[in-house]
Amino acid sequence: MLPRGRRRARGPRPHLLPADARHPTGRGRADGRAGLPRRRHAAAAGRGSAPRGGRAGARAAGPRSREGRRRRAVSDFARVASAADVPAGAARVVNVGGRSIALCHVEGDAIYAIDNVCTHDDGPLGDGTLHADRVECPLHGALFD
Repeated sequence: MLPRGRRRARGPRPHLLPADARHPTGRGRADGRAGLPRRRHAAAAGRGSAPRGGRAGARAAGPRSREGRRRRAVSDFARVASAADVPAGAARVVNVGGRSIALCHVEGDAIYAIDNVCTHDDGPLGDGTLHADRVECPLHGALFD
């Protein structure tokens, strides 16, 4: 992308990699892997919890029945309201297991549940404004989906 007038911006171009990842003279490629950013997780480097020769996401998929389908724990679900209790385009706050949950009735007749606490400023998301499938924090305007 070029700035207005289709001219190149003044000054040096920004670097994509940190200074230690580039060739010392500023030209050419890095020698092997020396100087490149290190991988942060053992699983990314081929070490860790993924079974050898198996599917990498096999354990992350959750418990499975004998037929190989994922099971759901019935105790994870709790009936807290009916669809008629949450008007379209609005949110309603309910308490479930000691947690405050905001039920948001978004466009398309879907109702989503989200923690009623903004992760940024502890604002009550249930008091926020709905925008399509997102709720806006009433304290500082952050959007959550």
